[in-house]
Amino acid sequence: MFGGKGPNGRLYNDLFCLDVEKWTWSVVPSATSPPLGRFGHAMVAVEDKIVVFGGWDGAVAFNDLWVYDLSSRAWIKPAVGGTPP
Repeated sequence: MFGGKGPNGRLYNDLFCLDVEKWTWSVVPSATSPPLGRFGHAMVAVEDKIVVFGGWDGAVAFNDLWVYDLSSRAWIKPAVGGTPP
């Protein structure tokens, strides 16, 4: 799980993993800077990557795409073409 909105409107940009055998959460480390904090975004796992699109910070609607590579533990903002959704 990535990001979210907490108490007093605080925005998060951390990445967590749920171990479904132990039912415990842990922070997923990152070798690079993550996207800005947000909520209401879309997120999907594709092979060994997690793709995050869009979201909202309460004032600005994001229209960006980010990829977290599980093997390199790095956030990547790929160059994309075409008209975004």
